Amino acid sequence: MPKESRLPGEGNAQRLKMLYLRDIFLKYTNENQSLTRQQIEEKLADLGVSEGRKAFAEDIEALRQYGMDIQSTNGRTAS
Repeated sequence: MPKESRLPGEGNAQRLKMLYLRDIFLKYTNENQSLTRQQIEEKLADLGVSEGRKAFAEDIEALRQYGMDIQSTNGRTAS
């Protein structure tokens, strides 16, 4: 069975998801401004990245372990 061909760079956005997520937190959040999970997922989608609920929670936890101060309250996530 022949291998499905992929265009160069196809899927790179998904591989860069953690960096994009970090950039979104740094650019759009602070102690006075937060984003909902849906808003974050929309920003990721604009970059060509999809994010499921479980993956989102795992990515947030990974960024916390990396040292980012990310707080979740009442369905909102803020950095």
